[in-house]
Amino acid sequence: MEFYFNELSLNQTDDSEKAKTWFKELALTGRLLKQIVESFDGNRFVFRRSENFGTCNVTESLNVIEFIQFEYGFSDPISIFLLGIFDSPYIDSDDPDCSAYEYTNLVYEDNEYSATGLAAAYLKDSIALSLNTNEKWNNCNLNITVRRFDENNTEIVENQTVRHISVKNHIKDCHLPYLADKLFDFEHHKPRFDFNTRTQTILPLKEIYGLYLGFETENKWAEFYRNLARMEQNERVAKIREIARMIAGVQKWGEVTGNLKNRNEDRELFYIPNSEFIASIDIRHGDFEILKHQNPPNHYGSISFDGSRFKPASNDHSINV
Repeated sequence: MEFYFNELSLNQTDDSEKAKTWFKELALTGRLLKQIVESFDGNRFVFRRSENFGTCNVTESLNVIEFIQFEYGFSDPISIFLLGIFDSPYIDSDDPDCSAYEYTNLVYEDNEYSATGLAAAYLKDSIALSLNTNEKWNNCNLNITVRRFDENNTEIVENQTVRHISVKNHIKDCHLPYLADKLFDFEHHKPRFDFNTRTQTILPLKEIYGLYLGFETENKWAEFYRNLARMEQNERVAKIREIARMIAGVQKWGEVTGNLKNRNEDRELFYIPNSEFIASIDIRHGDFEILKHQNPPNHYGSISFDGSRFKPASNDHSINV
């Protein structure tokens, strides 16, 4: 999967510590994206930049390559990552989108630019990464104006939004559903659930949606459930619903509507695609109850959000159909 560096965020500064902070955040964010992308078989992480990126000055006396080497050294993990992840150019000459790219300009904050990483990210339906050098880049979506020419040489002007990351939290706050959609084969995934054998493929993306809880904690799900137990009821229910809806969104579950919704007004239900299963949020324990759209009894058991804890079927938890 390809990501695109936004060179418009590259500023010069006399404060080398500030610049080191910029590049450290870029490296940490890039490494996290690489980990996410390459955790799915057959997906390769590619971070594209303009061909002259390394020769642009960060300080008055040092360009990007020199600064990274001088400030971090050749053996530092940040230096190794930053100097090793970049491909160029943004869009190759044999790419089907090359012509469109060459005739696409963008306007950002009243300035017009051609051949930028933002334009490439827009054309390739991908994500742009920036150095976090200014408050305007601390945004997970950038609103831009795109100017391009169609096959009749007619100029078209469109207001567009580019997916954007300048800090790691932009990944979990904005882009987890997009990354899941790009990296996971939803079309051919067939969810399964068997309480008797404690096996399930209902929750195939727990590594991605688990990022919503944070990045650094190894036992994040155990901590999540410990924290739930300490909460007051209203706070606990709100947190369970928040996480459950995030999981449903990442995994492309659809909210149940129509008669089934009307007959179960006290429950929040989701269709699980490519299966007969329906998930209901257990707002007491932080689980998904697994059901089917059939006459009761139709409750097949429950699983925790991390897919590790199972509970048996309970007839009195069936839904009305």
